[in-house]
Amino acid sequence: MAYTTTFSDLLGVDLGPFLVYSYGMDAIRFHGDRAALDIGVFGEAGMVGDGGGIADVEQMRAQIGAAKEAGLARIHAYSLDGVVGLGNGTEWYEAFQAPASLPDGESNVILFRSGLRLVDALL
Repeated sequence: MAYTTTFSDLLGVDLGPFLVYSYGMDAIRFHGDRAALDIGVFGEAGMVGDGGGIADVEQMRAQIGAAKEAGLARIHAYSLDGVVGLGNGTEWYEAFQAPASLPDGESNVILFRSGLRLVDALL
């Protein structure tokens, strides 16, 4: 689950499509063609913090493209009620057809994931 909106809200920094790409690369490395990834959160449904979820279809397209660039074929969105609440369902559904696209690297993502790896290694 590469919920950029939730992680961004909890950490107080922007984490974008590179987080999806980074998690996707690890998912492929550990699980091969069985790998899958959830992106989200969409709208206000299921938000943990005070921030809002993805409300821009272009943001979703960028994340789908990043997941595809990582090699993923199984890409899911959390959650359907959040997507439906955003209006034009067709536009959001078609976002899954976005082409693979390598996102720019984000130092916030690299620091976040490195910190998680360190904590994991220590435990």
